[in-house]
Amino acid sequence: NMIYFSQPFYQTISGSNFSSPTVEEKYRNIDNFTHVVVVACDLKYFYKYGLNYLNSFSHNADKHELLHLHLVNPDVGFMQQFADWLNLIKIDNFRLTTEQIHFGNLPPLMQQTYYSCVRFLHLPQWLNDYQKPIVCTDIDAIIEKPLTPLIAAVNNHDVGLYLYERHKLPWEYIPAG
Repeated sequence: NMIYFSQPFYQTISGSNFSSPTVEEKYRNIDNFTHVVVVACDLKYFYKYGLNYLNSFSHNADKHELLHLHLVNPDVGFMQQFADWLNLIKIDNFRLTTEQIHFGNLPPLMQQTYYSCVRFLHLPQWLNDYQKPIVCTDIDAIIEKPLTPLIAAVNNHDVGLYLYERHKLPWEYIPAG
């Protein structure tokens, strides 16, 4: 099923303005791509799932897919770990952005909610920056094949919804991302 949202409608419901993420590093070729695969997470999830995600992207993505990783609150060792993984994996089209956010006394559950939603909070800016289709994924996902056919399927729509046909429980019918 496809849902169509116009850009003015999206701007109306967005409600809040978020500052643009800091571009920390650009890797390899970020200009020769047809669409963008965005994944965003906090440091804990990056260390837990990042290597598997990057490896699956490296082995299964189309050469015209740009991977955009957005990391919230990187630590001092992140850039070295990330560079080591990139040397190991070899991703041709890549961009990294980061942001520092201080939650103050915000309860951990509300912080987790921010981490889960951060890719959607920055999506309007990235849509404007890239002017290309964007697929948002979770860091604990595995890219099993190029996403080009998915992009073609939703080409005339602003939002696509993937329905998981092999669900066991009702709430598993629609994946979180």
